[in-house]
Amino acid sequence: MPVKLIALDVDGTLLDPDEVITPRVRQAVREAIESGCLVTLATGRRLIGAQYIAQELGLALPLILHGGAVVQDSATGAVIYQDPHEPETVEALVDLFIARGYQPVVYESPGFGGRMFAGDPRRDTEPLRRYDDMRGPILRIDDAALRRVLHVLSVAAISPDGGLAALRDEAAAIPGTSTLLSEWHLVRCEALEVFNAGCSKARAVAHIAEAHGIAMDEVMAIGDGLNDCELLAAVGLGVAMGNACPEAAAVAKVRVGRNDQDGVAEAIDRYVLGR
Repeated sequence: MPVKLIALDVDGTLLDPDEVITPRVRQAVREAIESGCLVTLATGRRLIGAQYIAQELGLALPLILHGGAVVQDSATGAVIYQDPHEPETVEALVDLFIARGYQPVVYESPGFGGRMFAGDPRRDTEPLRRYDDMRGPILRIDDAALRRVLHVLSVAAISPDGGLAALRDEAAAIPGTSTLLSEWHLVRCEALEVFNAGCSKARAVAHIAEAHGIAMDEVMAIGDGLNDCELLAAVGLGVAMGNACPEAAAVAKVRVGRNDQDGVAEAIDRYVLGR
């Protein structure tokens, strides 16, 4: 079926290893838009880290952010869709992380402030301090207040030495959760993010597609990471980058070049622009 909507992952996909959009990729995205195709981002980033990319590419469509937990207007930041945790789930996760010696980082929905919270800084690791400098500020509150934060999109823990698999298994056993264990290359550490059960980029893309009368079979998604797997499997054309993790490559229908080979432009040229 013709591609009517493109959903682009950002890190490892749209951006090259130097975290820039190459001229060829930029031109391909703009030509896809000019041809009548809708284009959005589907990223784990928050608005602050994705908005400038949308502006550079001239994207007018709402952006899928925070791993699919929220959809926001690319210009104003207005929240269009969100998939937050239940309060009791947040309490259980915060208690679990603290009991295992990890600092919980609690992300509030941008519809209610969009703040990041953490507890006693004595639990901080060096990667968390770097993350605070680069993506913060992280607001410090006591543990009792941390358990009661409302409208939470995710609760995260990071470790400079790995070893979060056991914590992931315990978090996954809490009702109403969906876990993602991945590498945060920005601060060179392993991270565990816990979302509301069923939260995914695929669900958020389906929300946008339905709003525009587009079937999921008419969507092309391009990605490289674990949080792209469900999306690549759910759309009509799931495209894995050449640098994709094995799990993403396994569920994609086709594979293109790496992000240092203009793989996104290759996919758009081939499957949208027909050249």
